[in-house]
Amino acid sequence: MSSTASLPNELPASAHRSNQRRKLPPRLTTVSGNCRAVIYLRVSTAGQVHTDRDAEGLSIPAQREACYRKAEAIGAQVVEEYIDAGESARKSDRPALQRMLKRLSEEGDVDYVIVHKVDRLARNRADDVTINLAISEAGAALVSVTENIDETPSGTLLHGIMASISEFYSKNLAAEVSKGMDQKAKKGGRPGKAPVGYLNTREMVDGNEIRTIVLHPEQADHVRWAFEAYATGDYTVRTLTTALKERGLRTSRSHREPPKPMSPSKVAYMLRNVFYVGVVEWKGEQYPGRHEPLVTPEVWGKVQEILSSRDQSGERQRLHQHYLKGTVFCARCKRRLGFLVATGRNGGKYDYFFCYGRQAKNGCDLPFLTTTAVEEAVSDAYSDIELGTALSEEVREKLLGALKRSTAGLERERKRRAERVNDLKNQRRRLVQGHLAGVIPIDLVKEERERIEAELYDAEKQLLETAVDWDTIETNLTLAMGLVSDCQQAYRRGGPRVRRRYNQAFWEAIYVDVDGVSYGRLAAPFHQVLPPEITERVETTENPDAHRRSRGLSKNELVGAEGLEPPTCWL
Repeated sequence: MSSTASLPNELPASAHRSNQRRKLPPRLTTVSGNCRAVIYLRVSTAGQVHTDRDAEGLSIPAQREACYRKAEAIGAQVVEEYIDAGESARKSDRPALQRMLKRLSEEGDVDYVIVHKVDRLARNRADDVTINLAISEAGAALVSVTENIDETPSGTLLHGIMASISEFYSKNLAAEVSKGMDQKAKKGGRPGKAPVGYLNTREMVDGNEIRTIVLHPEQADHVRWAFEAYATGDYTVRTLTTALKERGLRTSRSHREPPKPMSPSKVAYMLRNVFYVGVVEWKGEQYPGRHEPLVTPEVWGKVQEILSSRDQSGERQRLHQHYLKGTVFCARCKRRLGFLVATGRNGGKYDYFFCYGRQAKNGCDLPFLTTTAVEEAVSDAYSDIELGTALSEEVREKLLGALKRSTAGLERERKRRAERVNDLKNQRRRLVQGHLAGVIPIDLVKEERERIEAELYDAEKQLLETAVDWDTIETNLTLAMGLVSDCQQAYRRGGPRVRRRYNQAFWEAIYVDVDGVSYGRLAAPFHQVLPPEITERVETTENPDAHRRSRGLSKNELVGAEGLEPPTCWL
């Protein structure tokens, strides 16, 4: 809820138990006086509640005691308490606060609302005005234990000043906390709770509390295994989630939740988290971490490659998997082809591809295609994009020359940035020499060193951005051109995993009809690498030569609806 939202609001039925109404024992409600009062108690974090031996911690009992003393002093009888435990005052949609305002509005039987301080109600001026307006409209008056606020002009002025101070304190504290977290991330620390596989620890060093992150003794091996297992390509996120549950991996205990198995979404997030490879990501920037990596760069790269390939192809790894899923489309209605394995009455298996458009009854009449026929059609389509050795080498040289011409300006920028890095290193060296010679005091050394280190980090990062590794570029370009020089034979020799990688690398989509591959959309960089006469022929819609070129369905094996066992409900 925003700070200007209307009050009160309906309380959710799942409110936390500590936020429920407290029915007061008789000894607390026998305060003399004809006036009636309610008290509102709040602490900001759950950590303030679960402390000491009292389930309410220390702060709430202290607030309660002070509020009862105030009620007795003004001759009011406390009829009910409202407690928000672990709720921030920067928002007004707190369960107990909403219940209290609703009671004031509907019953109108309360004279005073007693709080320990006005910042227990709100820490921004907008919410403060809205809440106090709701209290006054209900015929009640706000009473603060520690602040002398009332309905007089001076009391109203004091109330406004205290509310403004509370808002300033809240925003200033948030800014300081954010600044500290930014600095911690830059130095390789992780702000906040450690992810699964790691553990937040505290240790005293020379009288200072140092917070660090170490490997979790029970979770680390499971997480390391998860990355290595997924890197093989034999697991999907869902099957990996099941395997981790069977291995006994559980999340860390928190104040709100006990340990429990990870969900598929959390496993997917874990596989994408750069923290496991030794990097701290904070506000869109990445910094070298001080923690011990759980995953090697090689395994990490393999996992990201598999995740990206499955995302790009739109694959949803379910019970029935096939390496062409996400690659083949219907040439008639342009919808994706699905893959299904049907079980016959005699226990036999019947696998085939079908059009999702026909399933959705969009008018498509593409028959069901046998899996073998579609596989052969796609395999034969690779013969149309082969370059041969001579043409492949010619294209490679032209591409390499174009790349060098386009990156000529980077070399000048790289030299400028390298000079900046050397200058900062010289400044750091002269700073140390000056301190050793007794010329520069230690406090100035510390200040200047922090500045130089920060600027040097940025300068080295900028230098890396301009680095051009021509050996790697030439190697990768040679490999890419090698693929298109004889891609059909390599595709046919590879297993399902290799074929899926080929399809995802070469094609954005392959459109299939009853007579073969009608046309396709090449993926980058092959769309740019191949000569125009090849790309135009392959990517031309309704190519008259498509049926002749793609011989994958030469057997013309189609499956009619009556031949499926058992027939599906939409046939």
